[in-house]
Amino acid sequence: MSSVLNKTSLDSATSSVVALVMILGVLAVCAGVWALIVVPEEIRTEYEIEASSAVSALSDITLMSEKMDDSTVYFALPAGTIRLENCGEVYTEFGETVPLTTLVYSSGGKSSFGIMAGGVWRMDFGNAAWILYPRIIFEDETLRFNLPVFSGNAAYGSSNPIPIGIEIKEHNPHTVSGDSIRISVITDEEWAADLFETLSTETRYSYENLLDTDISQNGNRVTAEFSSKSGKTSLELDEKRYMIYTGDKI
Repeated sequence: MSSVLNKTSLDSATSSVVALVMILGVLAVCAGVWALIVVPEEIRTEYEIEASSAVSALSDITLMSEKMDDSTVYFALPAGTIRLENCGEVYTEFGETVPLTTLVYSSGGKSSFGIMAGGVWRMDFGNAAWILYPRIIFEDETLRFNLPVFSGNAAYGSSNPIPIGIEIKEHNPHTVSGDSIRISVITDEEWAADLFETLSTETRYSYENLLDTDISQNGNRVTAEFSSKSGKTSLELDEKRYMIYTGDKI
């Protein structure tokens, strides 16, 4: 009788241990699923919030800088890093080249953002797209294009919001007329060439009833040629040069 009771108790204890192991296994699987799904989702949400704040700040910088005269305007970007890059040159009918510069921001995510040619772009896995298109307007047979050029020591990183000061140093408006006008971007950065080609294509669609547009690429040069459908075409290029201040320099 005693041996039967002992065997029953042993079986009961064994069953309890097996049940506990199974419960712990289920909890471990649940924890793993939570770590794989919930935690990355929380991180992605945090990155997207930072990205939205960065896009908003960069858009403000772009729009406000167009209206600046001789003052210095201050902004703040979310915690992360910023830097200036020279992507190439813009060549116009004026027979001169203007630097093609971009102010780049990135944080802990895999995306980076920047200001270039008066627009705001986003890059993911090496592919860039416009978030805010540069402002190109065609009216009265004239194509108007703003081209900001940035300089300064803007390499800076911080775990706190990044202060930025922008001061306009030069304002060089240019105007030229002809049967057609051309704007070329010369760059070794494929993503920058793709952005300019996209911008030219968007301009063609926006004014297809007013402008004939021819877009071509030869090596590292992308050229857009515009001609009015009703006569001579003019180009007004508003070149503004800015100095960027960050961190302790403000």
